[in-house]
Amino acid sequence: MIVTVTFNPTYDKTLEVPNFAAGLTVRARTIRRQPAGKGVNVSRCIAALGKPSTATGFLGRSEIEVFARSFEGTGAAVDFVSVAGNTRQNTTVLDPEGNTETHIREEGFTVSEEKIAALEEKLARLLKEGDIVILAGSRPPGVGPAHIVRIVEACKATGCYVAIDTSGPALREAVEAGCSIVKPNLEELQDLVNEAVSDEAGIVRAANKLLIHVRILLVTLGAKGAYCFTSDGAWKATIEAGEVRNTVGAGDAFMAGFAVSYMDSLPLETCLRQAVACGSASTLKEWAGEIDPSDVKRLAKKVKVTRLGPPPHNA
Repeated sequence: MIVTVTFNPTYDKTLEVPNFAAGLTVRARTIRRQPAGKGVNVSRCIAALGKPSTATGFLGRSEIEVFARSFEGTGAAVDFVSVAGNTRQNTTVLDPEGNTETHIREEGFTVSEEKIAALEEKLARLLKEGDIVILAGSRPPGVGPAHIVRIVEACKATGCYVAIDTSGPALREAVEAGCSIVKPNLEELQDLVNEAVSDEAGIVRAANKLLIHVRILLVTLGAKGAYCFTSDGAWKATIEAGEVRNTVGAGDAFMAGFAVSYMDSLPLETCLRQAVACGSASTLKEWAGEIDPSDVKRLAKKVKVTRLGPPPHNA
C-alpha cells in the first residue's frame, strides 16, 4: 500500500478574468475548483495508474466531505486528520487578453500538538512493513521541521519506506533522519549540500554526500530529465520534450510513477523510466494531478535511461 501525507492541502480555484488589473471591479469565470496539494496530487496519479492508495494529512473540518467526494470511484481512500479552521484556498487568475497568470496563496490553518500526535497515531495504524509513505508539500503554521522528523521516525518504526518531497529546513532535517527516498529538484539539492551544483559531476558529488543518509536519491531537472542514485548504482533518464500544456504537478506525477513501480519490485532503472514518463504525461494535461495511462505507456518508450559510471560512493 502507498500512503500519501499532505501537511498543507489546498482547495485550488482557477478564474478567467480578461484584462485583469488590481483595484478594479471585474467579472470572472470559474474554470476549475479542485481539492489539491502535493500528496493529494500523488494519490490522484496513483489512482490513474490503477493502483490503490490512502491520502491523509491535515484538513479543515468543513472540507473533509468535499475532498472525499473528489476521490469517489478512483480507488483512493481519504483518511485525513480534521483540524479547526478552513483549508487554505489558492486562487489563480488567468487573463487571456494579457496572457498573464496571477497566483494568490493563502497561509492555511494552524495545527496543534494534539493534531500532530493524532496524525502519528493514524500513520501507525495505516502503515505496515513494506509499505511506502510519501510525505509531501509545505508545512502549515504549527508544524515545524522537528515535527516532520518525529513523523519520519514514527513511520520508520513501522518498517515502511519513507519518501519525502518538501523543501527548506524540513527537507534537511528529514534527510538527516534517514528517509528511504528523497526527491529534490536542483535548487533543493544545492540547499541540501550547501553548495552550488551546475553540472552532472556536481550532482554526482552531491549525491555522494546525501547517500550517507538516504537509500534512494531522485534528482529532478524538469525538461532535462532526472537522476536516480543508490549505493549500488546511478542512472540518468531523459526524454525529448514535446507539447507542454502545464508543468504544475509534474513532480507529483513523477513521484507517483516511481512509487507504484517500486511497490511492484521493478528494477530501479525501470522505476526511473516510469517516473519520467508519468511526469511528462502530466505536462500534457491542463490540471495538476492528472495523467492518462495511455500517455504514460507511449512516453515510457521514449525515455532514454543510461547508467552512470561507478556508484556515487566510489566517485
